Amino acid sequence: MEVMQLLDEAFRILGAPDVKDLFGGANAWDVVDEVLIRYFDERLVTSPRQRMGVTGRKVLRWLAAPHLLEPARGTFEALLLEIAEPAEEWLTSAQSLRVADRTDKRMILPWTQQRPVGVAARRAEPTHPRRGGRGVFRGSGVVVNGTGVDLPEVGRGG
Repeated sequence: MEVMQLLDEAFRILGAPDVKDLFGGANAWDVVDEVLIRYFDERLVTSPRQRMGVTGRKVLRWLAAPHLLEPARGTFEALLLEIAEPAEEWLTSAQSLRVADRTDKRMILPWTQQRPVGVAARRAEPTHPRRGGRGVFRGSGVVVNGTGVDLPEVGRGG
């Protein structure tokens, strides 16, 4: 038997109406919680585990599909987007339970050292090239910081 068949059969048993009634659970995961408490005297937070189970099942089903052998890269990457969110959710749940760890901590920057990318990133050079050095208004030769040629005042007869 394959792993998915075993998991499916186990949850079919745990989700059977008589088993749910016996343990007072609304679903198979509630039955798992109750069995752990009654027979193993152990309380586990099953919400992340439940998410890992559901999203892990999606990942395994996606991996078992024939589109994994797609020869065209663009088509494969489009199909890969289907599994990106469940895979990220599984990884986040696993990290919250300390079952998985980030693989390369050297690549992770603290929040204070992260730099914006894309549109939010600062440009190294101004968008309009300046001629004449600092303080010159777009290459006009008119100095706007008051150290050179003064701009004529508007409204005065000066």
